[in-house]
Amino acid sequence: MHYIILLYGPEDGPGYEELSPEAFAEAMQTHIDFTNWCADNGVTIDDSLALVESKNEYVVSADGSTTDGPYLELKEQLGGYYAITTDSPELAREATKRCPNYGVNVLRPAASRD
Repeated sequence: MHYIILLYGPEDGPGYEELSPEAFAEAMQTHIDFTNWCADNGVTIDDSLALVESKNEYVVSADGSTTDGPYLELKEQLGGYYAITTDSPELAREATKRCPNYGVNVLRPAASRD
């Protein structure tokens, strides 16, 4: 099964570009450790991406109209994701627990590309 782990963090938290070299190296090591844990436990990482902080999001409606956004006051923002594949929902939950966490991690089933 395919899953996506959404990584949320505080809206006013530091971005990677604001971290000291030591703090950045420590943050990157948590991702390396997670990647190694996945490889050792039969979880395939299909894709991952860190998102940069932005106040310039746009909302595109189903009719194609575009407006500036977001309009909600959020305490957390989406900072990145991991797309993973594993045969076990329990293993996907364990991967989510072991994934670097800067606030809240959310596990969602994803549609298969197969």
